[in-house]
Amino acid sequence: MRKPARAFVVLATLIGGSGCFAVFGLDGYGPPAVEEEEEDASVDVRDVSVPEARADAPVDAGPRGRIVFVSSERFTGALGGLDGADERCQESAERAGISGRTFKAWLSEGAASPSTRFARFGADAGPELVLPDGTLVAEDYAQLAESGPRVPILLTEQRKSVDAGTSGWGPGCAGDGRVWSNTHPNGTGRGTVSCGGWSSVDAIGRAGVLGATENSSWTDDCSFACSNQAHLYCFEQ
Repeated sequence: MRKPARAFVVLATLIGGSGCFAVFGLDGYGPPAVEEEEEDASVDVRDVSVPEARADAPVDAGPRGRIVFVSSERFTGALGGLDGADERCQESAERAGISGRTFKAWLSEGAASPSTRFARFGADAGPELVLPDGTLVAEDYAQLAESGPRVPILLTEQRKSVDAGTSGWGPGCAGDGRVWSNTHPNGTGRGTVSCGGWSSVDAIGRAGVLGATENSSWTDDCSFACSNQAHLYCFEQ
């Protein structure tokens, strides 16, 4: 941008015929200001595009590792078979915002068990097992089988701890603090104590103790009527 030119006059005075003259600006003494270029202060704004969020991004990516939780709901032994139990785990996770992950129930029936049904089952099978808050449960299935969970599996898919006051512990199968299982600590099936293939309330089912860590009781503790309600252990695949 150019500044307006300053008005000036030239006064010529012949001094002794020398022909000298002086130049004065109208706004004061001295020569007129030299026109200067003024830098353009405007900023070159470039169009920067911002990537949009993926529509299929999970609501809650969750911690690293394979998530293990105990279902917040309790069910009778009529689960709709192993597939029905797996669906209960998957639905529980998705309702809690844990998306993009596949879950199956720690449950056995006949020859089908976690050792045969679970993906990447073994000592060198991927990331460690963790609760929904990232707490380590076991380095792998081999450690889980040998030593049991490092911490009680009491955290639900909602990252809330099951209250012992409402889910009660008791001798044998007394109380509500039980988890359907029919599974040995090493992930193999315990037999046919499985509520008629997890489809009937008129049978007997094998269960573990909710919150236990020692020995095998966390997964294999007692048998009781399938008309009772118990939780499910849900493992990410």
